[in-house]
Order: sequence, then C-alpha cells, then structure tokens
Amino acid sequence: MNVTCRFAESISAMGKILKLESRQVVIRQDDESDLVVDPRAINVPHAWSDAAAAALARLLDTPRPTATRLKTGLKPFAGLAPKMADGPERCVEAGLDVAIARISGSLSWNAARQGAFDKVADAIRFRDELSASLLGRYVIPQASLWRSAGADWAYGDTDASEAVAESPHQIQSTSAGALDDLLVIK
Repeated sequence: MNVTCRFAESISAMGKILKLESRQVVIRQDDESDLVVDPRAINVPHAWSDAAAAALARLLDTPRPTATRLKTGLKPFAGLAPKMADGPERCVEAGLDVAIARISGSLSWNAARQGAFDKVADAIRFRDELSASLLGRYVIPQASLWRSAGADWAYGDTDASEAVAESPHQIQSTSAGALDDLLVIK
C-alpha cells in the first residue's frame, strides 16, 4: 500500500488554528442545572469553541488506565503495539490528542497485522494520515467511536455491553443501519 501525506501536509499548513491548547470546561448535569458535575481541563484545537470542547469532554468520560504495558503475545509493528493496564489507577482521557492516538493507532496496527503495508514507513504514514484527518475534521466519527474505538488496543479495556467480534479481523456493530450512520465529507 502506498500512503501519501495529503492530510498531514494540509494540517501542518493550517498552523495555529489546529494547534492544541488546554481548555477548562465545565460539564453540567443538564442544561437547566447550575450544579457543576465535572470541571476539568481538556486538550482541543485553538479554533474550537468552548461548546465543542465541552462536547468532547462529555464523550471522553470513561476512566482509562493511567499506566499501561505491552500486551504479551501480540507483535508490535512500526512502533505500534497493543497495551494493557499496568495498575488499578484510572482517569479520563485528557483531550482530542489522546483520543486520536487511540483511534489511529488501533486502526493502523490492525491494518499492519493483516499485511496492508509493504514497509514500516507506510504504516507510520497511514497512522499520521488518520490522525491528521481526525484532527482536521476531514473524517468525523460518530460519538460512540470517539468514546471507545481502540480502547482495547490502547488500554486493554473492553466494554462489557458491546458485542465482541468473533475474530480480530472483524468489526461488529450493534446497529443494523451502521453504514448509514457514517458521515461523508466532500
């Protein structure tokens, strides 16, 4: 597979607009409540509104392991390797950068283990292109993907309520209309 750097080059040309910054967000119990539930810092692009930052903070609400180690028995590829919790401490993910690394790393590693890349450089470029397409909003996953895609790869976490694929090469959906839920940006 020959992977070009089209999205990554476009993102780097945008400069400060997409540079990540730490933003304090306040998550309320509901829109009519003044009760603060979760004030926290979250890393988002400079150009994002406070409402967009708060929306991401609401999606990244699952406590994940603070320390991880490589999963035994699974081969790393291009510096990408599945991990598992290395201790009981947990916290919510700190922002868009962490979620993007989780999603793009998982997809890239899975593509690599299926033989999609001829060279290590292609796997790295593929991961970088996925990351750039998510950061630049060229690709916009649905909320459940932002929340949990790649959590098994990055942390060893699985959601007990989700169906488990029968093989590592399979993606299972609980929605009959899952393909209709994809957003296409032209």
